[in-house]
Amino acid sequence: LIVVVGDKKLITTKSFNVIQKFEREEGIVKSDKIDVMPEITELRVWPGARRQVLVVVKNVWNEPLYNVRIEIVGLPKSWFINNESIETLLPLEEGVIPVTFRIPSNLGASKYAFKISAVFDGEREDVEMGMKIFASRSEKIQEDLVGLERRINIIENSLDELELEETDKEIFEEAKRFLNFGKFHLQSKNYDEAEESIQTSFLLLKEVENRIQQGETERKISLGYSWIVLLSACIIGVG
Repeated sequence: LIVVVGDKKLITTKSFNVIQKFEREEGIVKSDKIDVMPEITELRVWPGARRQVLVVVKNVWNEPLYNVRIEIVGLPKSWFINNESIETLLPLEEGVIPVTFRIPSNLGASKYAFKISAVFDGEREDVEMGMKIFASRSEKIQEDLVGLERRINIIENSLDELELEETDKEIFEEAKRFLNFGKFHLQSKNYDEAEESIQTSFLLLKEVENRIQQGETERKISLGYSWIVLLSACIIGVG
Protein backbone atom coordinates (compact mmCIF):
# COMPACT_ATOMS: atom_id res chain seq x y z
CA LEU A 1 0.00 0.00 0.00
CA ILE A 2 1.41 3.42 -1.04
CA VAL A 3 0.02 6.56 0.56
CA VAL A 4 1.04 10.06 -0.57
CA VAL A 5 1.68 12.50 2.29
CA GLY A 6 2.39 15.96 0.91
CA ASP A 7 5.15 15.47 -1.67
CA LYS A 8 6.41 12.26 -0.09
CA LYS A 9 5.55 8.61 -0.69
CA LEU A 10 4.66 6.47 2.32
CA ILE A 11 5.01 2.69 1.94
CA THR A 12 3.22 0.50 4.48
CA THR A 13 2.93 -3.25 5.01
CA LYS A 14 -0.22 -5.20 5.84
CA SER A 15 1.10 -6.49 9.19
CA PHE A 16 1.41 -4.49 12.44
CA ASN A 17 4.94 -3.61 11.35
CA VAL A 18 4.98 -0.37 9.41
CA ILE A 19 7.94 0.75 7.35
CA GLN A 20 8.07 4.34 6.12
CA LYS A 21 10.37 5.37 3.31
CA PHE A 22 10.51 8.85 1.81
CA GLU A 23 12.17 10.19 -1.32
CA ARG A 24 15.24 12.41 -0.94
CA GLU A 25 14.60 16.15 -1.10
CA GLU A 26 15.47 17.78 -4.41
CA GLY A 27 18.29 20.32 -4.67
CA ILE A 28 20.41 18.84 -1.85
CA VAL A 29 23.40 16.68 -2.75
CA LYS A 30 25.04 13.91 -0.73
CA SER A 31 28.16 15.07 1.09
CA ASP A 32 31.47 13.41 1.98
CA LYS A 33 32.56 16.34 4.16
CA ILE A 34 30.83 15.28 7.37
CA ASP A 35 30.30 12.11 9.42
CA VAL A 36 27.01 11.58 11.24
CA MET A 37 27.09 9.32 14.30
CA PRO A 38 23.90 8.97 16.37
CA GLU A 39 24.40 7.31 19.76
CA ILE A 40 22.00 4.51 18.77
CA THR A 41 20.85 2.97 15.50
CA GLU A 42 17.43 1.85 16.73
CA LEU A 43 15.07 3.88 18.88
CA ARG A 44 13.05 1.61 21.19
CA VAL A 45 10.07 3.44 22.66
CA TRP A 46 6.40 3.15 23.58
CA PRO A 47 3.27 5.29 22.99
CA GLY A 48 3.59 8.64 24.76
CA ALA A 49 7.35 8.31 25.32
CA ARG A 50 9.88 11.14 25.03
CA ARG A 51 13.45 10.18 24.21
CA GLN A 52 16.47 12.35 23.48
CA VAL A 53 19.06 11.06 21.03
CA LEU A 54 22.47 12.70 20.81
CA VAL A 55 23.90 12.98 17.30
CA VAL A 56 27.64 13.49 16.90
CA VAL A 57 28.71 15.27 13.73
CA LYS A 58 32.36 15.44 12.64
CA ASN A 59 33.90 17.69 10.01
CA VAL A 60 36.10 15.42 7.86
CA TRP A 61 36.72 18.20 5.32
CA ASN A 62 39.73 20.52 5.20
CA GLU A 63 37.62 23.67 5.56
CA PRO A 64 35.10 24.87 8.16
CA LEU A 65 31.45 23.88 7.77
CA TYR A 66 28.79 26.42 8.68
CA ASN A 67 25.25 26.21 10.06
CA VAL A 68 25.23 22.44 10.54
CA ARG A 69 21.80 21.21 11.56
CA ILE A 70 20.01 17.90 11.92
CA GLU A 71 16.97 16.91 9.91
CA ILE A 72 14.76 13.87 10.36
CA VAL A 73 13.56 12.35 7.09
CA GLY A 74 10.73 9.84 7.18
CA LEU A 75 8.81 10.78 10.33
CA PRO A 76 6.06 13.38 10.89
CA LYS A 77 7.47 16.68 12.11
CA SER A 78 5.28 16.58 15.21
CA TRP A 79 7.20 13.51 16.38
CA PHE A 80 10.49 15.29 17.09
CA ILE A 81 12.16 18.54 18.15
CA ASN A 82 15.43 19.45 16.44
CA ASN A 83 15.83 23.21 16.78
CA GLU A 84 19.54 23.25 17.64
CA SER A 85 22.44 23.72 15.21
CA ILE A 86 26.19 24.31 15.13
CA GLU A 87 27.23 27.66 13.72
CA THR A 88 30.80 26.65 12.79
CA LEU A 89 32.42 23.22 12.72
CA LEU A 90 36.18 23.38 12.16
CA PRO A 91 38.18 20.70 10.29
CA LEU A 92 38.33 17.43 12.31
CA GLU A 93 36.14 19.02 15.01
CA GLU A 94 33.19 17.13 16.49
CA GLY A 95 29.95 18.58 17.76
CA VAL A 96 26.83 17.16 19.41
CA ILE A 97 23.28 18.04 18.40
CA PRO A 98 20.39 16.65 20.48
CA VAL A 99 17.12 15.54 18.94
CA THR A 100 14.08 14.88 21.13
CA PHE A 101 11.52 12.36 19.89
CA ARG A 102 7.91 12.66 21.06
CA ILE A 103 5.90 9.53 20.38
CA PRO A 104 2.13 10.02 20.03
CA SER A 105 0.16 8.23 22.74
CA ASN A 106 -2.41 6.83 20.29
CA LEU A 107 0.00 4.56 18.41
CA GLY A 108 0.09 0.79 18.56
CA ALA A 109 3.01 -1.60 18.17
CA SER A 110 4.83 -0.67 14.98
CA LYS A 111 8.18 -0.19 13.30
CA TYR A 112 9.51 2.74 11.28
CA ALA A 113 12.58 3.31 9.14
CA PHE A 114 13.86 6.88 8.88
CA LYS A 115 17.01 8.89 8.35
CA ILE A 116 18.99 11.28 10.49
CA SER A 117 20.66 13.82 8.22
CA ALA A 118 23.33 16.43 8.83
CA VAL A 119 22.57 19.36 6.54
CA PHE A 120 24.72 22.39 5.66
CA ASP A 121 25.24 24.68 2.65
CA GLY A 122 23.04 22.66 0.31
CA GLU A 123 24.72 19.34 1.20
CA ARG A 124 23.69 16.48 3.47
CA GLU A 125 24.89 13.20 4.87
CA ASP A 126 22.35 10.55 5.95
CA VAL A 127 22.35 7.71 8.45
CA GLU A 128 19.69 5.01 8.41
CA MET A 129 17.78 4.63 11.67
CA GLY A 130 15.03 2.40 12.95
CA MET A 131 12.27 2.94 15.47
CA LYS A 132 10.44 0.16 17.27
CA ILE A 133 7.32 1.20 19.15
CA PHE A 134 6.14 -1.33 21.71
CA ALA A 135 2.52 -1.68 22.76
CA SER A 136 3.48 -0.48 26.25
CA ARG A 137 6.47 0.55 28.32
CA SER A 138 6.32 -2.66 30.34
CA GLU A 139 6.49 -4.73 27.13
CA LYS A 140 9.59 -2.81 26.05
CA ILE A 141 11.27 -3.37 29.43
CA GLN A 142 10.35 -7.05 29.36
CA GLU A 143 12.01 -7.51 25.97
CA ASP A 144 15.10 -5.65 27.19
CA LEU A 145 15.31 -8.01 30.17
CA VAL A 146 14.97 -11.10 27.99
CA GLY A 147 17.74 -9.95 25.64
CA LEU A 148 20.03 -9.01 28.52
CA GLU A 149 19.44 -12.30 30.32
CA ARG A 150 20.21 -14.21 27.13
CA ARG A 151 23.61 -12.52 26.89
CA ILE A 152 24.32 -13.18 30.56
CA ASN A 153 23.45 -16.88 30.15
CA ILE A 154 25.89 -17.20 27.25
CA ILE A 155 28.73 -16.09 29.52
CA GLU A 156 27.38 -18.08 32.48
CA ASN A 157 27.44 -21.30 30.46
CA SER A 158 31.02 -20.68 29.34
CA LEU A 159 32.63 -19.55 32.60
CA ASP A 160 34.91 -22.59 32.90
CA GLU A 161 36.27 -22.07 29.39
CA LEU A 162 36.63 -18.28 29.66
CA GLU A 163 38.96 -18.32 32.69
CA LEU A 164 37.85 -14.89 33.89
CA GLU A 165 39.95 -12.81 36.25
CA GLU A 166 38.50 -12.31 39.72
CA THR A 167 37.74 -8.68 38.91
CA ASP A 168 35.84 -9.75 35.79
CA LYS A 169 33.85 -12.28 37.83
CA GLU A 170 32.89 -9.57 40.32
CA ILE A 171 31.73 -7.27 37.51
CA PHE A 172 29.76 -10.14 35.99
CA GLU A 173 28.04 -10.87 39.30
CA GLU A 174 27.11 -7.19 39.58
CA ALA A 175 25.59 -7.35 36.10
CA LYS A 176 23.46 -10.30 37.20
CA ARG A 177 22.44 -8.49 40.38
CA PHE A 178 21.21 -5.42 38.50
CA LEU A 179 19.37 -7.67 36.06
CA ASN A 180 17.43 -9.07 39.02
CA PHE A 181 16.80 -5.52 40.25
CA GLY A 182 15.30 -4.76 36.85
CA LYS A 183 12.96 -7.74 37.12
CA PHE A 184 11.88 -6.72 40.60
CA HIS A 185 11.18 -3.12 39.59
CA LEU A 186 9.22 -4.26 36.53
CA GLN A 187 6.99 -6.43 38.72
CA SER A 188 6.52 -3.44 41.03
CA LYS A 189 5.76 -1.22 38.00
CA ASN A 190 8.63 1.09 38.93
CA TYR A 191 9.55 1.58 35.28
CA ASP A 192 12.17 4.30 35.74
CA GLU A 193 14.06 2.19 38.28
CA ALA A 194 13.70 -0.88 36.07
CA GLU A 195 15.25 0.90 33.08
CA GLU A 196 18.06 2.31 35.23
CA SER A 197 18.85 -1.17 36.54
CA ILE A 198 18.81 -2.62 33.03
CA GLN A 199 21.12 0.11 31.75
CA THR A 200 23.55 -0.47 34.62
CA SER A 201 23.50 -4.22 34.02
CA PHE A 202 24.06 -3.66 30.30
CA LEU A 203 27.10 -1.43 30.89
CA LEU A 204 28.62 -3.89 33.37
CA LEU A 205 28.03 -6.80 31.01
CA LYS A 206 29.53 -4.84 28.13
CA GLU A 207 32.65 -4.28 30.21
CA VAL A 208 32.95 -8.02 30.83
CA GLU A 209 32.40 -8.81 27.15
CA ASN A 210 35.09 -6.30 26.16
CA ARG A 211 37.52 -7.85 28.66
CA ILE A 212 36.76 -11.33 27.30
CA GLN A 213 37.35 -10.15 23.75
CA GLN A 214 40.58 -8.45 24.76
CA GLY A 215 41.74 -11.62 26.52
CA GLU A 216 40.97 -13.76 23.45
CA THR A 217 42.91 -11.34 21.25
CA GLU A 218 45.90 -11.48 23.60
CA ARG A 219 45.78 -15.29 23.65
CA LYS A 220 45.72 -15.41 19.85
CA ILE A 221 48.69 -13.05 19.69
CA SER A 222 50.55 -15.16 22.27
CA LEU A 223 49.73 -18.36 20.38
CA GLY A 224 50.86 -16.80 17.11
CA TYR A 225 54.12 -15.70 18.70
CA SER A 226 54.67 -19.21 20.05
CA TRP A 227 54.22 -20.65 16.58
CA ILE A 228 56.71 -18.11 15.17
CA VAL A 229 59.27 -19.07 17.82
CA LEU A 230 58.72 -22.78 17.15
CA LEU A 231 58.94 -22.31 13.38
CA SER A 232 62.12 -20.23 13.75
CA ALA A 233 63.68 -22.95 15.89
CA CYS A 234 62.79 -25.57 13.28
CA ILE A 235 64.31 -23.47 10.50
CA ILE A 236 67.48 -22.91 12.50
CA GLY A 237 67.65 -26.63 13.27
CA VAL A 238 67.27 -27.53 9.60
CA GLY A 239 69.89 -24.95 8.66
